[in-house]
Amino acid sequence: MRIFLTLSILFSLLLIQTTASACSYAYQYSLFPMGTSMGNLVMLEVELERYVNTPDQMIGNRMPGSRMSGMDKTIETRWKGNLRLKSIAKDTTLLIEELGFVDISDEQYHEKLRPYFHKAMRKAEELPMFERAELLEEGLCKYDNTCDFFKKTIDTTTVNVYCAVNQEEYINQRQEVIFPSIVLHKFENMTKMEFSDIEKVEIDSRLDFYDVWNKYNVRLYQIGDQTIAIYTLGWGQKRYYKETKTEKWRDNLGPVEDYVKGNDVMRHGQRFDFMQWLD
Repeated sequence: MRIFLTLSILFSLLLIQTTASACSYAYQYSLFPMGTSMGNLVMLEVELERYVNTPDQMIGNRMPGSRMSGMDKTIETRWKGNLRLKSIAKDTTLLIEELGFVDISDEQYHEKLRPYFHKAMRKAEELPMFERAELLEEGLCKYDNTCDFFKKTIDTTTVNVYCAVNQEEYINQRQEVIFPSIVLHKFENMTKMEFSDIEKVEIDSRLDFYDVWNKYNVRLYQIGDQTIAIYTLGWGQKRYYKETKTEKWRDNLGPVEDYVKGNDVMRHGQRFDFMQWLD
């Protein structure tokens, strides 16, 4: 059975059978360039899972003898996971520092994460020959594949998927999408389909897998004379998603450490970032 049809059936069953906790589950793998040090890219990596904290779970986590407050009785959507500062060279990725584990409310997402982004920049600035990144502009597709900020192309000959920034100087510089292994594992766990080793998946199913992923955004960064594109792709239930794409590129986005994003993920969904050096 083709994966597209299988996913449609799966989503229908999830709508009927899942609890509020399962409905809000999501995963993100997000990348935020800080700058370069001695020619290596310095990147903040954010890996978080969304879950729902229910009153029953809160009771189980209470200290003995403590009382429940009114806030304890509410259902709360939260994010938990890790933030890491990494150095990325052509063939290697090195951990600079574990910035911390977080377990935060979705309502306070930006407020709680901003100090970690600022800490990442302070640590990056301590590195030798550090050159700060500038966030030039962002094109927001909001999981709408009709948006024109970047092109997503599925090549049936090579059985790969590619993205390219839809600007005159970059449109011919396509980037192959390499799906992180953890994204493939989580997709496999959620759908109960074998995708951990994507090269062994039959061609038709692999092409349909590529088709499931929607365009979320593309960001352009400048570091010295180098330009970097960060793409975001995602998938999930669109039934309750109300956000819409923007019509124009957004600029004047401020310092890179103030750009705190990542929690806009559809129900049962995943989103991940990948990068491209532009000539």
